Amino acid sequence: MQMNRYIKSFICGNQAKLFLYAHSLGLDIEIFIKEFMKSELCKQIDSSFSFWQTQPVESIFEFLVINKEISCKINKSQKINLDALEWLGFFYRQWHFLTGEPSKQIIKFLPVKEGLKNWYKFHQLDENIAIKLAKDKYNISKNKHRKSEIKNSLENKLVELFFISGKGDSIYKNPLYFSFLAKRILYKLNKENEYLNLEYTFNNTYYDFVNDDKKLGLKTRTFSKNYKDDLVTVFTLDNLEAMFYKINTEVSIIFYFAYHERYQNEENLLEDIENLIKTFKPSERKYEYIYIYSYSKLYEINDNNEINTYSLPLSTRERKGIAQEMKKYGLI
Repeated sequence: MQMNRYIKSFICGNQAKLFLYAHSLGLDIEIFIKEFMKSELCKQIDSSFSFWQTQPVESIFEFLVINKEISCKINKSQKINLDALEWLGFFYRQWHFLTGEPSKQIIKFLPVKEGLKNWYKFHQLDENIAIKLAKDKYNISKNKHRKSEIKNSLENKLVELFFISGKGDSIYKNPLYFSFLAKRILYKLNKENEYLNLEYTFNNTYYDFVNDDKKLGLKTRTFSKNYKDDLVTVFTLDNLEAMFYKINTEVSIIFYFAYHERYQNEENLLEDIENLIKTFKPSERKYEYIYIYSYSKLYEINDNNEINTYSLPLSTRERKGIAQEMKKYGLI
């Protein structure tokens, strides 16, 4: 029996929480992560099925302390980017799931210091590409003196919890939340102010966001637990609906959040994306760009019908920022 994507994603998120928890206690985070990744407990978590994979982070930490697998060295002067730390915890576990390599080996390829410093570059890449890049850099460093490190270097699972189990924070029941979430993901992907500066409009326009300067149109939709239609069927309806609106935008985007049970298996999602491309030529679409976000991955279908894949987990702090922005407009 194999783990589905949701369980794997939960385990990755749990490790991210463990790293944040250790930081909240004032531990020297670089030492803690090194000791944890090489510990016997982490070796158990690496196995196919382990009791510890889904245990609360407090219980995991307590076990590490009792069994003296960590030294608990305190460092109150360290300056750590919490988004980077959360991503690194998630990525280390994700790396293991993708390659089967043990954690003690993974941390050799991507040391904590490099992971935290270069996280911004790595976290925008597809996971397999990020792993290859880390390994290439490691191999070079073993044969030559290290050059200067790469410059300009989570998604928590509350949304998935709501869509798959029907439970979760009430903010995730608000469809407009996903419009703001899409806006944040697009900015995270492109780092362009046209996305960051999008203003929500109160009138009944077709798009949730309109920016007069850039003339950017953005529409969002979610695939929840009980959604019966597939991606092709839904886009067909959205495309027809768009034909009835006179949209004066230079760029038109539709953004899907795929949290349906069917899409826990990534192969099903990729199959639907391929069907969508075969069904609609770019000239037949009212939307130039189609984005599908599922389990921290963003799939982009551009105006040439090419598929690009990015790893873009969102941190807890980013989600809180979205909620604050919605409050600005009096939406929550």
